[in-house]
Amino acid sequence: MKKSIFALLALSILLAFSLTCRPAQAQEADTTAADGKKTVRILTIGNSFADSLRRYFVQTVESADCKLVVGYLNIGGCSLERHWGNVAKELADPTKPAHFRTTYLERLQSEDWDFISIQQVSHCSWRYETFQPFADQLIGFLKEKCPNAEIVIQQTWAYHPNERRLVNWGFSQREMYEKLTAAYDTLAQKHGLRVIPTGDAVQLARETQPGGYRPEDPAAIFTGDGFHLNARGQYLQACVWFTMLFDEPASKITFVPEKMTAEDAAFLRETAQKAVDARKAK
Repeated sequence: MKKSIFALLALSILLAFSLTCRPAQAQEADTTAADGKKTVRILTIGNSFADSLRRYFVQTVESADCKLVVGYLNIGGCSLERHWGNVAKELADPTKPAHFRTTYLERLQSEDWDFISIQQVSHCSWRYETFQPFADQLIGFLKEKCPNAEIVIQQTWAYHPNERRLVNWGFSQREMYEKLTAAYDTLAQKHGLRVIPTGDAVQLARETQPGGYRPEDPAAIFTGDGFHLNARGQYLQACVWFTMLFDEPASKITFVPEKMTAEDAAFLRETAQKAVDARKAK
C-alpha cells in the first residue's frame, strides 16, 4: 500500500514539474493550433535588408488568415563576418551580450523557431569569398543550437542602376544580380539550404514592370535610396517571404498598402509567386 502511495506521489510530482517547466513557446503553439490558423515562427539574422520586413510582413500574413511570430537579430550594415564575430565573443563569455540586450543563444532559445534566415551584407553579397568561413561557422552554430529549425538564406537584391557603387565596381545592375545570385546559390548548395528569392523577385519586377522599368521615376522603382527597398519593394519582399515560408499562394494575400493601387499590388503579388515558383523548379 505504502509503495503504491509513494508511486502515485512521485508520479504527481513528475507531472507537476513537467507542466511548470513546459516552454512558453510550446504553450503558445497549442493555442495557435486550436484556432485553426497556420502559424510560422521566423527569426532573421541579418541587416537592414531583413529589417525592411518590419513594415508590411505581419499585415501581409494576417490578411491571408495566417499567424506570424517573427524575431529580428538585425544590425544595420552587418556582414556574416560580424554576426559570427558577435557569436564567438558570446561563446567565450556568455554573460556579456555582444550587441543586443540578450545573447544570440538566448534569442535562439526564446522560441521554437520554424525558420532562421541569414544573409550577407549587400555590398559584399556578390563576392562569395566574403561569405567564408563565417557563413559555415554560423550555420554550424545554428544547426547545433536549433536542430528543429530550417535555416534559410535570403537572396538580397541588386542596387538601382544609377547607384554610384555600381559605377565604382565597374558592372551593371544585371551583372550585380547575376553575381550575388551565384554567391548565394553556392552557399545554399554547399549546405543543402533553401533560398528565399527576394532578389529574384525584385529583378523580375524590374524586367516585367507594366509600361516598362523607368529608373528615373520614383513611383516605378523598388529602392528608395539606391539600395534599400521602398514601399513597393517592401511589399514585394513580404509577399515573397509569405509565399515561400508559409507554402501558401500569394493570391491569398488581401492586404494592400496605403497609397498603392490594387493593380500594382496584384502585379507585385504575382511577381512574388513567379519568383518562388521558379526557385522551386530549380
